[in-house]
Amino acid sequence: MEIVKNIIPSVLLDTSFLYITDSNANIIASHNYSVQYSPDENATAPDTDNFSLLTSRRSDSGYQITLGVPNDSLSLASYSPLLILKSYLQAGMILILLFSIFLAFRETITMRKVVHTASVLFPSSGSFTKGTNEYTYISNILTNNAADLSSLNSQVKSFALENLFLSDKNNDAAQMQKFFQESFDAYCVIVIKLNNYICKDNHVPVPLEEDCRTLLNSPFISAYTNISELSLLILQKDKESPEPSRIENNMKELLNLIQQQAGPDTVIHIGISSVYSGPEHIREAYLQVQTTLNLLSNADLSEVFVYSEPQSLIYQKTLDVSLLMKCYDSLLCGDRQSISFFFDHINDIVQNCDYDQQESLQLLFSIRQPIFNAYQEICAANELNKLVTELNPPAINLRYPIKKNISILQDFAFQLCDQIQTRKSAKRSQLMDNIFEFIRTNCFDPNFSVFTVTNEFPISKNYILQLTKETTGKSFKAYVESIRIDKAEFLLKNTEKTNIQIAAECGFCSENTFYRAFARRHGTTPVKWVEGLFSNKH
Repeated sequence: MEIVKNIIPSVLLDTSFLYITDSNANIIASHNYSVQYSPDENATAPDTDNFSLLTSRRSDSGYQITLGVPNDSLSLASYSPLLILKSYLQAGMILILLFSIFLAFRETITMRKVVHTASVLFPSSGSFTKGTNEYTYISNILTNNAADLSSLNSQVKSFALENLFLSDKNNDAAQMQKFFQESFDAYCVIVIKLNNYICKDNHVPVPLEEDCRTLLNSPFISAYTNISELSLLILQKDKESPEPSRIENNMKELLNLIQQQAGPDTVIHIGISSVYSGPEHIREAYLQVQTTLNLLSNADLSEVFVYSEPQSLIYQKTLDVSLLMKCYDSLLCGDRQSISFFFDHINDIVQNCDYDQQESLQLLFSIRQPIFNAYQEICAANELNKLVTELNPPAINLRYPIKKNISILQDFAFQLCDQIQTRKSAKRSQLMDNIFEFIRTNCFDPNFSVFTVTNEFPISKNYILQLTKETTGKSFKAYVESIRIDKAEFLLKNTEKTNIQIAAECGFCSENTFYRAFARRHGTTPVKWVEGLFSNKH
C-alpha cells in the first residue's frame, strides 16, 4: 500500500487502479483492479474510453506496472493550473485597482495642500474653485509668478544658510546638497560688517547684494547673520582655481562703493575665508572669517582681510611681521581693542616659551618698534603735537622681567590710543558745529533740503537726519522750519515787509506754507500775532 501511495496521488487514490504483471502477463499484485474490471486473475485490456493507461516495463525481469487514471479526473487535474492562474490574475487586478485608488486619494490630498498654499502665497492669481483643473491652476501660478517664486526661493535659501552659519547642529551633507541644489565642491565665505552705521529694518540698508552681483562673476547665496552684517557663500569652479585673489580685488571695489553710499564715518570690515569643499564645513568657514575679523581688524580702519593658515605663532619665539604691522595700524587708528588683542597674543607666546636674555631683547624690541613708529607718525600731525609731547616712548629696562617690560609697552600703547580718540572726538565735534552752522546759514533758500547738506559734506542723508534728531530733539524738517520762523518773527517785529515778502525771504515756498508753519508755533496768523504784541505793549 505504501508503494501505491507513492505512485498514485492521494486525490486519485480511490478512482484509479494499478496492477503489476509478470513476464507471462499474470497479475501478481493490484489496487482497485478487481473493482474496475472483471474479477479474473488474468489481466485483460482495460477500457481506454474511460481510463488513460500509463505502463512501465522492466526488460531485465519482465515485470510490468500499469496505472489507469479516469479521463474526467485527468482533465480536471490539467485544468486546475488554469483555474489557479485565472484566480491569481483576478486577485492581482483587484490589488492594482485598490492601490490606484489609494494613490489617487493621496495625490488628491497632496494637491489640495499645494493648491491652498499657492492661493495663500499668490492671492492675486485668484482663488481655486470646484471644477478647475488643479494642474492647470498650479501651472498658471508658476507662469504668472515666476519672479515672485524666484524671490521666495532665494529667501528660503537665505534663511537656511543663516541657520547653517549660526547653528552648532551637525547637518546632513546629502540633505543640504539636495535642499540648496548647488555644488559645494569649492566655496569660500565672505562676511561684510558695517560699524558705526545706523541700521533700520533689521538689516543693512546699503544695497550690498546688488553691488555684489555686479562685481562678482561667481554665484553666491546671501544671509543676514547680524543687524549690520551680511554673509555670503561664494561658489567656485574648483578648489585649485585662482578665485580667492579675484574675489579679494572685487571686495576692495565693494568696500569703496559702500564708503561712498554709507558715508566716511562708517567703518567696513570684509573677511574672506579659505576655500572649502563639502557643505558640512560651511559653519567652519564662517567661524574662520569671524575669528580673523575679531583678532585682526581695526575699529576705525576699513579693510579687506583674507584668512591665512596659522603658523603656530604661540609656540614660536619670533613674531609674525603681519602682526607687528597690524599693531602699527591699530595705534594710528586709536583702536584700543585691537591693541589689547595684540598684547594678549604676546603674553600667550611668552607663557608657552622659555626665553634667554638675547631672545627676550629680540622680542621686546620687535614689539617696541611699531609702537615707536606710530608715536613718530602721530607727532608729525600738527593738531596732535601738543597732546603727545608729554608722552615719551618707554625704554627697554634689562633689569625688569620680560612680562613687566611688555606691560610698560602696553600701557604706553593704550595712552597713544586715548590721544587718538581725543582727537577724533574733537574733529567730530568740529564737524557737527560746521554742519549746523551751514544749516542755519543756508536754510532760507526755498530749495534747501537734506541733500543740500550731503552735497556740502561727505556724509550720508541718514547720518544728517540722525544727527539733527539727537542734537536738537527735532526732525530735520522741523528744525529748519523753526529757524525760518525765528527769522520771520524778527522781520514781523522790526520791519514793514508784507507777509509775502517775509515768506520768500525766510525760505517758504508760498504764503500759505508760511501761514501753516506760523500757526503750528503760535496757533494764529502773523497779522494777529503782531497785533497781540503791540496791544500788550500798550
